[in-house]
Amino acid sequence: MSEASFEAIFISEKGVCLEQNLAAEKMFGYTHAEIVGKPGTELIVPENREQVMNNMLSGNEKPYEVTALRKDGTIFPCEIHGKMTEYQGRSFRVTALRDITERKQAEDTIKYGKLQLESIFNNLDSSIYIADMKSYEILLMNQHMKNEFGKDLTGKICWQVLHNNQDGPCDFCTNDKLTDADGISGKPYIWEFYNQKLQQWYELRDQAIPWLNGRLVRMEIATDITERKMIDRKLKELNEELEQRVKERTSSLEDLNTALRVLLKKREEDENRIGENIYANFKSLIQPLLNQLKNSLTKNTQEDILDILESSIREMVTPFSKKMADPIVGLTPTEIQIAALVKDGKTNKEITQILNKSIRAVTSHRNNIRQKLGLKNKKINLRTYLLSLN
Repeated sequence: MSEASFEAIFISEKGVCLEQNLAAEKMFGYTHAEIVGKPGTELIVPENREQVMNNMLSGNEKPYEVTALRKDGTIFPCEIHGKMTEYQGRSFRVTALRDITERKQAEDTIKYGKLQLESIFNNLDSSIYIADMKSYEILLMNQHMKNEFGKDLTGKICWQVLHNNQDGPCDFCTNDKLTDADGISGKPYIWEFYNQKLQQWYELRDQAIPWLNGRLVRMEIATDITERKMIDRKLKELNEELEQRVKERTSSLEDLNTALRVLLKKREEDENRIGENIYANFKSLIQPLLNQLKNSLTKNTQEDILDILESSIREMVTPFSKKMADPIVGLTPTEIQIAALVKDGKTNKEITQILNKSIRAVTSHRNNIRQKLGLKNKKINLRTYLLSLN
């Protein structure tokens, strides 16, 4: 019996404990005298005992998870790995139990972090998706992108579902431009692309970022610039027409120049509007939640991942200024977060879980939001009103 193991190890015969190591005594609180002759299932909560018995009877040697029960009545999640062995004509089962409390806590942190990121992305007006850079599997896509494609493509292969007529990874894929020779993530790669499947032009901002398990993934933020490209084409046509008219009638040059300046100003305004909307969303939605998420994490590696994610998103949006004409610009950052979650269809209970706030605080913030939006004492549903602001 190994005493150096961090796992609790038991030797049993026909379901009855015969031996345990020192780690098992510390983990469960039973002395050697107390554990000998005790059914192994008594170390498991009653609702999981049938599962344990079935695994023992079937000779299952694959790890599985149950809830363990200590002598003092406290419980904790554990992973069981058992194996049958023969010795002097008798059959014994060697069972190792590992306390996975920290792992489950980390999984919960990742789960809630992912929910918060999805909530952020779902309230942005750009299409966003994250894909594995090796398998090309789509790991996450926001609601705006789901609406554009008419369905959720999470789990699908990006080159198969996002583009037409592809029998392999796209020739125009930018994965090779997102890391250096050592595989280190670089700056965002910004380019324009016409999606034949959607028949729209997009400005794409691609960057390799660390995913929740530490591996690099591709994040793409796609902003629809179809209108801008149409203006560009019109500008080109007008420019060609202008050149022809200059040759034919120099007297009309001033009028055409005026029209050209108007179109150029319109294009600049459109570009500013796109940038300002992205920046306003970052300041009011992404930054507060990233700060809150960072403060709730306990592991350095996860904090590092969020630091890099924050830096990556900031690097993509900092060239733009804040849009002051947004209908909810008068709200506080917390009120903007809650308004976004209400708009996303979240209940008060779900919002308390996502933002780690009390139900009383959430209710108070909702009342403040209604007052600032002029809805106090009006029979207007808050979510319906927020949806109308798109």
